[in-house]
Amino acid sequence: MEQIDAKSVQFLNAVRYYGGKANITEIRKMTGMNRNEANYRFRKLLDMELIDVTSEKSPGDLPDRKVAHLTGTARRELEKGLGSATTAGLVISDEPEATEVSRERFRAIEEKLDTLTTSQKATAYDQRGIDDVEKRVNDLEEYIYEWMEAAETYFRAIRKVIERYVPGVDDMSDHFEKVEPNQD
Repeated sequence: MEQIDAKSVQFLNAVRYYGGKANITEIRKMTGMNRNEANYRFRKLLDMELIDVTSEKSPGDLPDRKVAHLTGTARRELEKGLGSATTAGLVISDEPEATEVSRERFRAIEEKLDTLTTSQKATAYDQRGIDDVEKRVNDLEEYIYEWMEAAETYFRAIRKVIERYVPGVDDMSDHFEKVEPNQD
């Protein structure tokens, strides 16, 4: 992966804090970046394929605001420790429950791998099993991030169709804010 500076990590963590999607105002407010610094990170992180960029209406007659969306690659790199919340000075929001369950499974498998690897009883046969488990863990992790990225793309497409073709719905953001969690 290319080198990434601390402000870019702060930018990504800010987007992550807002659930994987944040507009330029939210990012600047959380990171303290000026407009030029934020715009530079939009271009840089888009070129690195760590974000996708869309726009949203601004209040009044102001120009539309840029919105950054984390890609699966960015989520994976943040999960692996690309800049911690401590060094960025940010608090990261909780992930969805399914991701936490997957993370717990990864931790359990990693602990088993560490135990097997450090054991003096590991034979060549055991090593092949360890390698196989490591490959499966890596494949599963890659699949999860690709799936999450594809799901985000589909949701954005569905949102655009709803906003374009459903009468009376110009911006889904208002509807998201009105929905209470855990309600049918």
